[in-house]
Amino acid sequence: MDFQKYEVFVQPDAEVDIDKLFDSYVTMAQDVEIANRIINDLMKMINGLEYFPHSHPKFHGVVPETRRLIYKNFIAPFRIFEDEKVVYVTRVFHARMDYMKYYY
Repeated sequence: MDFQKYEVFVQPDAEVDIDKLFDSYVTMAQDVEIANRIINDLMKMINGLEYFPHSHPKFHGVVPETRRLIYKNFIAPFRIFEDEKVVYVTRVFHARMDYMKYYY
């Protein structure tokens, strides 16, 4: 079986989101190690989009052809550009956020 590996790019807005999530976890847990572990696990999942990104559900009601990675309490919308074999992670949200406000 032959499959293509995709290149994964985390867009600037998503990088800012991840930094804010890290800061939030440091504040809540009062422990940098816990925050590091949470964010590192999240980044492993994001980087894992290089394999089979189409296996993730479509993010209906958002930009057409957007899919979403769901991991624990996080939602990371992303778009796949098939011709270039590229995945762009556009944002990263905590599931409790009103993340739809960023799209409307």
